[in-house]
Amino acid sequence: MDTSFWIEYFRKGEGDILDQVDLLLDQDRAVIFGIVELEIIQGIRKKERKTIKDLFGALLYLETERTDFI
Repeated sequence: MDTSFWIEYFRKGEGDILDQVDLLLDQDRAVIFGIVELEIIQGIRKKERKTIKDLFGALLYLETERTDFI
């Protein structure tokens, strides 16, 4: 999932995106990778960081290479 999905999920917490993300989380199919984690952590309030870091820490982390972005 990209950054926009997570932003929508954390902001609204309703609708199709909430359902899709919840389903992926329930099925252990949600993953995170560096740039998305960076963008989310930089954009959240300090008081939310621990919760978000804990959530992301429980997800499968995908290593990326430069070619993944080209």
